Amino acid sequence: MIRWQQGLRTVIAVFGVGFAILLVYTMRGAKPAVVPVASVARLDPTANVEGRRGEVRKFDLKGERYRIEFERSLAYADGRQKLGDAKAYFEQHANRSFTLTGKEAEVGANQEHVVMRGAVVLTSSDGLAARTEEASYSQAEGVVRAPAAFAFTRDRVSGRSIGMTYDKNRDVLWLLDQANLKMGRPAPNEPPIDIAAGGAGMARADHYMRFERGFTMVTGARTLESDVATAYLTDDNAYVKSLEMRGHSRVTGLGEGTGALRGMQAEDINLEFAEDGKTLLGATLARSASIELSGSESAGRRIRANWIEVGLDADGKTVTGLSARDNMELILPGVNDGPSRVITSGSLVAGGTAGKGLTTARFLDHVEYRENRPTSAGSSSRVVKARLLDLTTQPGLGDVDDARFSGAVRFEEDPLRAAALNAHYFVKRGAVALDGIDETTGQKPRVSDGQVTVDGQQIEMTMEGRKILAEGDVRTVMQPAPPQGKSGKDGVHRAGLLKQDQPVYATAGTMAYDGAARMAVYTKDARLWQGDTAIQGDSIAVDDATGNLTANGAVRSTLMLDQRDQKTKKTERVPAIARAEHMVYDDASRRATYTTDAHVSGPQGDLRAAKVEYYLKASGNELDRVEAETLVQLQDKARLATGDRFTYFPADERYLMVGSPVKMVADCRETLGKSLTFYKSVDTIIVDGNEDTRSQTKGGAKCGEARQD
Repeated sequence: MIRWQQGLRTVIAVFGVGFAILLVYTMRGAKPAVVPVASVARLDPTANVEGRRGEVRKFDLKGERYRIEFERSLAYADGRQKLGDAKAYFEQHANRSFTLTGKEAEVGANQEHVVMRGAVVLTSSDGLAARTEEASYSQAEGVVRAPAAFAFTRDRVSGRSIGMTYDKNRDVLWLLDQANLKMGRPAPNEPPIDIAAGGAGMARADHYMRFERGFTMVTGARTLESDVATAYLTDDNAYVKSLEMRGHSRVTGLGEGTGALRGMQAEDINLEFAEDGKTLLGATLARSASIELSGSESAGRRIRANWIEVGLDADGKTVTGLSARDNMELILPGVNDGPSRVITSGSLVAGGTAGKGLTTARFLDHVEYRENRPTSAGSSSRVVKARLLDLTTQPGLGDVDDARFSGAVRFEEDPLRAAALNAHYFVKRGAVALDGIDETTGQKPRVSDGQVTVDGQQIEMTMEGRKILAEGDVRTVMQPAPPQGKSGKDGVHRAGLLKQDQPVYATAGTMAYDGAARMAVYTKDARLWQGDTAIQGDSIAVDDATGNLTANGAVRSTLMLDQRDQKTKKTERVPAIARAEHMVYDDASRRATYTTDAHVSGPQGDLRAAKVEYYLKASGNELDRVEAETLVQLQDKARLATGDRFTYFPADERYLMVGSPVKMVADCRETLGKSLTFYKSVDTIIVDGNEDTRSQTKGGAKCGEARQD
């Protein structure tokens, strides 16, 4: 029992006894009289005792726990007390204390619970100052609770909420609902940090703040949002060192300018700040993560992954390091009407420098590079797949300068297809260089446009105009020409000396192919063939637009010709084997021309001349005629004829030789004349002379003896 209560009861008892004695004495000796009694207004008629200024103290085995000073008091039969204009002093750990003041304090019968009402002010020795209309303190829990509107300041933090709890033992303040906080900045003219949440807790001793049921932090243009957040503070609780955001996390308004981190979002985001509590040093994002970078133009760059880590320059906005993994996607909008790009991979590591932002990026595992280019017809798609991609860009992951692909590279842009171990993409000039041999398959770099397939040790292809340059052990396959009328815009026209329904093969040291012009040039020991038909030379040019073909330098060719047997009337394939320095096939005239030391062995026999021309019939590879000129020499079985001009007609196996004069030696007989006409299968010779040139035949029993005809 409180000491003042014991004293008051003693006084009342003594007063009662005295009053009884006096009453008895009066009734015995005096007449009754009416004595007026002054009326006193009571504060609460239900109270047993009313008092004025005093104090209430609470003790336990450890000493005094709290003390309440008051201006008036009311005591009730159940042991409660109401204290007016009260001020309560409470002990905290580590020699800290706090006070509660209000218009009224109510103390429970066991003195374990104190309720303060009316203009309640809470202050602590370590700087907490708060106001509310009602607060309660539980001695057993060591917790102060405020159910209504609450406002506070502490150090550089101020705030308000609906409802509050303050754990004096743990030094933890919880704002229960509609929490709003403001964290000041030391520098002038800088905005404070405004924070809103469904609920918020501040653990001063442990240097952290907790936000729940929707978190929003605004500082200047920067906005941070999440379902839940935890802010870790500096040792003096003045600044945020790091921030953990959980659930639907988003950060916007981070920065603008080349290479700046514009915004980010993920399920979870961790932020690291500099000592000033405002400059962002880095961020880690997890689960459905994405960030946006600003570029030199308005369009931003976006990176998506399940996990992203970002490092920033000292300015707090320029990204100088980045890593991402798990379903990574980089979206690069087009620059100055250029192509847009999307790159996906298993992981990404990007780097850069201060003032420039990210300029290099490495993509690893299941890389897909997709480039969409605007065209007059809409857009075209360029796709490259590889195991690894090293990218060089303009500042801030701007326009792509260079791309290097490694490991199982596959390139696609209709109708181009390419494969290699490595590929170097020269973005500015739209070219790709391929090299490397797959150790597993032995496959060399390969390029195809649907009509021509090229293998080589090194291949460079240019997309505009579809040009291909191959070097080192080059091999090509030219597919059969499309059916007549179905070649489309490409206008494929295979040389008439080749079959149209079969592929054509070629090998060389180098090859240059112009897909737009449908021209392929093979150099360095070039060879082209289709079945038994073959052409070899230092260089071979194939024009699939006109059907023309050219070979130069030590030319050797084998042409398979359809020949009709005059006796059996059956058609058989016979070779025409030629050697010359040059060969030209003109498809319009169906003519193959051999020049410079031409030597052709075929249906006409063994023919030598400065120039030999094979004419084919329009219907196919059947020989129409053979012509030769200049230093002509024909060896057919036992016949040897020389002259200036020569023609062979396969239809009747007829030879025509013209010269000044023509000379033929057969069976040790020599025939001279201006022209000779003879037949392959008969010995008949027609000599057509004139006045200027004498026709004669020399012969006899012995070779070398002349005979006048």
